[in-house]
Amino acid sequence: MRRLITVVMACLLPCPGCLSKSYDVAHEKSLATYRQDATMHREPKQFANGRLQLRVPKLFSSEKAPKPAFLKDLDGFGVALEGLLDVPGANGEQMPVGLAVWTLTDESSPIDEVKNKIIAMVRTQKHPGFANPQWTTVDDSGSSPTSWTVMTLSGQQPFDRLPAGAKGERQSKNTSGTTQLWVASDAEKKVCAVLVWSVPEELATAVPLDDYAKFVVRTVTMKPGAEPAPAAADAPADKPPAEKAAAGKADKK
Repeated sequence: MRRLITVVMACLLPCPGCLSKSYDVAHEKSLATYRQDATMHREPKQFANGRLQLRVPKLFSSEKAPKPAFLKDLDGFGVALEGLLDVPGANGEQMPVGLAVWTLTDESSPIDEVKNKIIAMVRTQKHPGFANPQWTTVDDSGSSPTSWTVMTLSGQQPFDRLPAGAKGERQSKNTSGTTQLWVASDAEKKVCAVLVWSVPEELATAVPLDDYAKFVVRTVTMKPGAEPAPAAADAPADKPPAEKAAAGKADKK
């Protein structure tokens, strides 16, 4: 009997490896949440009258960055953010990292149309890093929408550089780096978001693009447009004078 009880208790106890694995998963999730919160502004930015909301990394301190030139004709532009960072080993030179946001709504929001427009605009560029643009799908269960379409353009392309001590004097030069586009939509809410990152190779270690991009998409919220107000009821048509007179006589009777 004692042996039977021992066997039953052994079956009921969780295995040490299972407990360890559950702890590791929870720990990794906790660390990821901590890193995201430490990296991002707490308050979300709103676009298109609040139909798109998202949080952005704290390093993007300026909203006066130039719009990415290759998407100058894309509708729905919201903001171009940038952060200036020192270039390692460059004696005080700085380069910007950028994040630009577009929000397309209602009839302009079908994602296939948006993607076709973007890829056509990219193909007009002559920079080696923009050759052979392709879309890939990235699924992220932590974001909503959970599916994003991503285009990564790596190689020689223009990036701004500020010499040491310069006061707003930018020099655009072709250098190695990455431009990455993230696109997603909600067909029911009729909202499409386009996020465009630009990170020169010299700053890739300081700004891990894959991490930052996922931090942002996990904060995205899309909302439907406001319902149109119901049409006011038509006022009753005024009666002709003859009908008014006849109605008046009838009332007197």
